[in-house]
Amino acid sequence: MSKVKTLNFEKWLESQGVDTVYFWNQCKKKNQGWSAIPRKVLEHMPSVRYIFSAFNWGKTSYGSTYWDNLDTKWRNAVETHKGPIEFGFKS
Repeated sequence: MSKVKTLNFEKWLESQGVDTVYFWNQCKKKNQGWSAIPRKVLEHMPSVRYIFSAFNWGKTSYGSTYWDNLDTKWRNAVETHKGPIEFGFKS
C-alpha cells in the first residue's frame, strides 16, 4: 500500500519553473496598488485561491497571462489531488 503524498504549493511552484523567492516577495505587497491581505493569511485561504489571491497579476514582471495560466494549472492540480495539501511557505 502506497503512502498518500502531500501536495506542497511551494514545491509545486518550483516544479512549474516559478522563482518562489520572487513569488513570495510579491505576495500582497502594498505597492501593487490594492489593499494588501497579510501574507500569513494566504496560508489559511482555500488552497485553490493561493495564486489568485496572492497578488495583482498585471503588476508583476511575469504578466497577467502567465499567472492566469499558472492559476488554472494549480486549480487542476488541487482538484485532482487525492490527499493533503500544504502551503509550504513560512511567514
